[in-house]
Order: sequence, then structure tokens, then C-alpha cells
Amino acid sequence: MAVAAGRWWHNLALKFDGTIVGWGDNSSHQATPPAGNDFVAIATGGQYSLALKSDSSIVGWGDNHYGQATSPIGNDFVAIAAGGEHSLALKSDGSIVGWGWNDFGQATVPEGNDFVAIAAGRFHSLALKSDGSIIGWGANWAGVATPLAGNNFVAIAASYEYSLALRGSPLPCAEPNIFDIPDQTAPFEQFDLDDYLDPTCGFQPNEVEWSVSGIPADWTAVIDVNNIVTITAPAEANIPATLTFTAKSKRCPLSGYSTSDDATFSLNRSPDCSGAYAEPACLWPANRQMVPIAINGITDPDSDNVSIIITSITSDEPTAAGGVKYSPDAAGIDSDTAQLRAECLGNGNGRVYVISFIAIDDNGGECEGTVKVKVPHDQRLSNKMPGSCRATDDGQLYDAAGDN
Repeated sequence: MAVAAGRWWHNLALKFDGTIVGWGDNSSHQATPPAGNDFVAIATGGQYSLALKSDSSIVGWGDNHYGQATSPIGNDFVAIAAGGEHSLALKSDGSIVGWGWNDFGQATVPEGNDFVAIAAGRFHSLALKSDGSIIGWGANWAGVATPLAGNNFVAIAASYEYSLALRGSPLPCAEPNIFDIPDQTAPFEQFDLDDYLDPTCGFQPNEVEWSVSGIPADWTAVIDVNNIVTITAPAEANIPATLTFTAKSKRCPLSGYSTSDDATFSLNRSPDCSGAYAEPACLWPANRQMVPIAINGITDPDSDNVSIIITSITSDEPTAAGGVKYSPDAAGIDSDTAQLRAECLGNGNGRVYVISFIAIDDNGGECEGTVKVKVPHDQRLSNKMPGSCRATDDGQLYDAAGDN
């Protein structure tokens, strides 16, 4: 998994199972690594060694004359480097700490939290910044601590008396920026997280590791191998869930550079048909003319747009009341507006139409309802009073949109 060669003839190797093996000069026990299988990185110095553990802490062993093998306390480290007799560690916040021999200032690290990689030479140190530039400090014999100008470097190395840097494409971003991941209302659609990577940062999908957090109990949020997200919620859920999607850079896997974006997933609530009413609800005069009828009063708790579909129109009187010439008495099935004939039997007690409908919102939620429209028999005093329209429903026995 990784190898490291010491300054004075000792070597280490990190195995895939997280254990370390050492060989070579072992005069200061520098080639005798600690037991355990929780190591993720190694570094070899003059006659000492360092290892980074999976809990982000550091252990050191071997020669410790200058305290170079006495690692700092903490578990927020993401990278290590061992020099001649000084050591460096990169923290998860992008800052650097140094310890050990410091006669040339090699362990006196620069301030800042925009570092992504570190390297330690015999008497000098280097650091790679998030903008792709390099800085150096410590002894500068032969210019080893004076890096080349530019911001297109992607890796660094420091030896006893020389330094190396790998050039690459300029890094406009240390972390993969994310466009806004859109909110959704159920039914939730699958989406590709890679569609929301900012292309100006130059990150390819295989350079990013996605994760999701904030998943409520009984909800599921699955990211497959192609970074396609599937969200499901329990049927009884009624509170929106805000999930955090995080894109972590694989370019420097120990740096911890990442960006997150929140998206809210809401359960759709169906429209409410309980307040529906017909407009107009009373047809007068009974002149056998067709009158357009609108259905109003339907509300949606999510403020979604609602469409109305009329499914049937019935009446308590036959449509042939005015003769075949005036039949049928209703139209508008499968539309949002009914047409009703202002007509009733001369020897009856008024006509009552019932319009049945379905209301559907933009997200598929629906409710069913009915509204009544009356045609009074006459204009007696009670029918002239505001809000009064006398007609008795004798039973919805007839299809008003048909001939009967």
C-alpha cells in the first residue's frame, strides 16, 4: 500500500491490512514498528519513524534526541512527514504543525490553513498550497527551500539536499465545488450527483467521493456506484427532510477537502376538496339555455397548482323534460368546466344537478368531490331572497350528459 525509505538505511512498508513492517538499520529501533492494523500512512526520518493511524492520531518511534519522535497529541491529522531530525504534520483544517530539531527554522511552520501536502528534508521543509503553489522554509543551501514559482504543482518531495515537485494542470479549487442540488417534492426522482459538480474546478467524477447525511429514521438515501441518488420516505412521513450531500476530493485523500450542499425533500400533500362549490350554484331563469359552471373553493396545502377534471354530471330529473330538442342537459365531462341547462319539470319541485370531479395537483396528489347546482321551479318570494334557491333533490337517477 505504501513504502518509505529512511535517511540512514532503514525502510518501512504499510500493508493493505493496515499493519507495518520494517527492515534495515535498527540501531535506534527505527525499523521496529508498533503492533496494530489501524495505520494509514508512514514516514521515515534520520533514525526514527512516524505513522498516522486511522483515528487521525500520530505515533513515533526510534531516535528521539530532539523530540522528533514525540508526536503531538490530537486526532485531527491527515498527513505526516519526517525529515532529518524534525517532523511535520498536516491537520484537517489545512494548517501545519512542526516539532523536533529547529536550528534552521525547519520546524517553524508558516501560518495559514490552505495547505494540502507537506514534505520534510534534512534541514528544510516544503508545503503545497491549495492554489497549486509551493512554499519552503528552513536551511536553504543550494536553494532547496526556494521553490519554483507557479501554481500548477500537484505533489512535492524533499530530500537531504534537493527538492522535487510534480507539475500538473493548475488547480482552480482545492475542493470540488457543488452547484445547488434542487429540492424535490414527492414522488422523488432519481438524480445524478455528478451533474452538480462545478466544471470550472476541473474535478472529474472519479476524483470525487460522495456521501449523504441527515437521513431521518425510516427514510433511505442510496448513492450507487454511478453516483445516482435514490430517496425513499415512509408512507406516513409528513415532515420534510433536509439531506446534506458532500463531495470529498480524492486528489489528496488525506486532506479532507470537501464541499457540501443541502437539499430538502418534502412529502406532497393532496388538495382539499371539502370546500368546493359551484359558481353559479343557482340557475335562473329556467330558459333552457346552457350555462357554464365553474368549480371553486379547492385548496392545496403545499400551494401547488391544481387541475380539475369533471368525471360525471347527474340530475334528479330526466333530460327529456323539455323535449328531445333540449337534450342532453349537461356537457363538460373530462374538462374543468361544466355546461348545465337551466331547465326543470313544470310539475316538479325544482331540479338538482350533481357534478362529480377529481382535483389533481402538480405532484400527483388528488382528491375527489361533488358540487350541486339547483334550478328552482319558480321565483316565489323565498327564491328571491339572497342565498335562497329552492329545489329538492329527489335522487340522482339520471345521467345529465346523456339522453334519457
